[in-house]
Amino acid sequence: MISTRRVAALCLAVTSGSIWCQQGDSAGPVDASVDVVDAATPHVCITTAFANCHEGWCAVHAGQFQMGSPLDEWGRDLNTEDIIQVTLTRDFLIQQFELTQRQWTSQGYAPRAGQVVDAGSQNFGDCLGDECPASNMTWFEAVQFANSLSTREGRTPCYDLNGCAANGDGTDGGPACGTVKPTSGSVYECSGYRLPTEAEWEFAARAGTTTAFYSGTIAAQEGGWTECANDPNLLKIGWYCVNSPSFLTHQVGLLAPNAWGLFDTSGNAFEFASDPFQGRYTRTSIDPWQAMGPSDEPVLRSGNVFETSSQERSAERLGESRWIRMYTAGFRLARTLAPNETWTGSLLPVPLRATCPPK
Repeated sequence: MISTRRVAALCLAVTSGSIWCQQGDSAGPVDASVDVVDAATPHVCITTAFANCHEGWCAVHAGQFQMGSPLDEWGRDLNTEDIIQVTLTRDFLIQQFELTQRQWTSQGYAPRAGQVVDAGSQNFGDCLGDECPASNMTWFEAVQFANSLSTREGRTPCYDLNGCAANGDGTDGGPACGTVKPTSGSVYECSGYRLPTEAEWEFAARAGTTTAFYSGTIAAQEGGWTECANDPNLLKIGWYCVNSPSFLTHQVGLLAPNAWGLFDTSGNAFEFASDPFQGRYTRTSIDPWQAMGPSDEPVLRSGNVFETSSQERSAERLGESRWIRMYTAGFRLARTLAPNETWTGSLLPVPLRATCPPK
């Protein structure tokens, strides 16, 4: 189930009486013919080259960090963001950008991104175009995509999927599987592509920082966490309710990356992680991860284009049903690096990114 805190943010009521959330193809009309990319929106042009990033992938070295948020961080969730000291013992690759619609369709998957249009012709949902985030897939479809890419590159798929059905909940939801188990003991041991664990995601998103955003601290808002208000540090790095009044995602990579080269880890599209959501984070502090149980909800990270600043923080966590397809919800892939491995990217097309014009 969607957390009570998020119902107002996730299910945007439109004047026709339908809601923005989607299960299967049931929620509101979808306008798939409009190619919406706001080219006039100011963005930071990218001049920095990152030594550990190549062809849309970044290598992250094993290390330790504090996962969660301090008690004095404005907007934190008191029950889901306890600080734990985490040790990751394996180097890994992670996508520099959120998976794009062009990358999704390159594996033979039908495009799912779309928009809901209310009676006032206001679009909600995804920008439509090759370099916009892929979205509107279930968690199961995301791990199927990871397996497909692994097989294509001759790697061992990371997920053993059993009992899969087109409508896993028996109603109008998307595909679901009875069990999802790792093929190699844990996802860390697999050589193929997978969703990042929640710990890997936050480690990579923080890039050595301990503040609310990798760009700095969060500004308290007088109206509380539901207030859509300006945050100077977030505006540099994330698409959220203030700079995305149309509630549409944006092309990947238009704002400033973190110190390790990753873009859009605060805002734009939600991102699935490999783990199930738990209220309090109770897993081991060394390579934390847990297999998905039959009734577990996967974790969504990164925040979203229509959320407020407190919901874009690096420590923010959300649980979501595995069979719901939701506009503005996608993922970025990861892969464990073998010791001394030389890597050269993948067979996925490389996303375009903003570049500075010649002087």
